[in-house]
Amino acid sequence: MSTPSSAPTLIAPSLAARTADGRARTYEVRTFGCQMNVHDSEAPVGFARERRIPPG
Repeated sequence: MSTPSSAPTLIAPSLAARTADGRARTYEVRTFGCQMNVHDSEAPVGFARERRIPPG
């Protein structure tokens, strides 16, 4: 059995988090209207978070 490490696990950022010229990508979601629109806006935000793309 191995001994647990106290060192943090480092995961490299996704290639999708950078533009072709190396700048960091960001996102902004603006939601208008009813609560179902808010619910629908959560899908692209989750997609960006999974790829470690920070909000802009």
